Amino acid sequence: MRIKFYIRLLSVFAMALMCLPATLKAQQKSERRLKIEEQRAELMQTRHQIRVGIGAFPYPLYSHYNTITKYDTPTFSLEYTYRVEEFLEIGGSFAAKFYNRNCAESRYGDFSNDAPFMSEYGEKGTLIAASVFARYSWFNRRWVSFYSSLGIMLAYEFYEQRELGSNNIVSSYKGLYPRNFTSVLPDFVPFGVRVGRKFFAYFEPIGYSNRGVLCMFGFGYKF
Repeated sequence: MRIKFYIRLLSVFAMALMCLPATLKAQQKSERRLKIEEQRAELMQTRHQIRVGIGAFPYPLYSHYNTITKYDTPTFSLEYTYRVEEFLEIGGSFAAKFYNRNCAESRYGDFSNDAPFMSEYGEKGTLIAASVFARYSWFNRRWVSFYSSLGIMLAYEFYEQRELGSNNIVSSYKGLYPRNFTSVLPDFVPFGVRVGRKFFAYFEPIGYSNRGVLCMFGFGYKF
């Protein structure tokens, strides 16, 4: 009788050991699900987001011979978004950049050192742009998220060209940018990363937006 009892006890113990991994796996899955739900709840509690940042925007894209740049700022941007769903935000941004430089244009397109100058002048300009966009976070966790954004932007340019040594205006322009293309431009960032919770930093290595086209980064706050 004792032998049968011990055999049954060992059988029950063996079955318990066999069921233990499944039980632990189910418990771990439940804990992960609970953690994800907590993260989702936290994300939806902070629907508003404000960002300030800078980015490289190489404008004007053309170059002149013997250019002396007084200043050529990066793009400064201010952005607001509203979280509609866990992975989706909609919002807009406003950005501006400024430049001032002296240039010389060569006669007949000859850019050698001894080429005669056709004109020497100073140019100064401001480029401002506004955009609306949607941002999709395709990897969203409490401390980090990866995202992409797509939208449209509208840019406006103030440009003035003066003769050096005088205040004579050679040419000026106030209007939509770019001048020879459609006024509404795409606003696209293929990849960005955000690190932090309520206070965070972000980095977007490349894109085409009013915030810049290269190395866009900054800080933000969610509330």
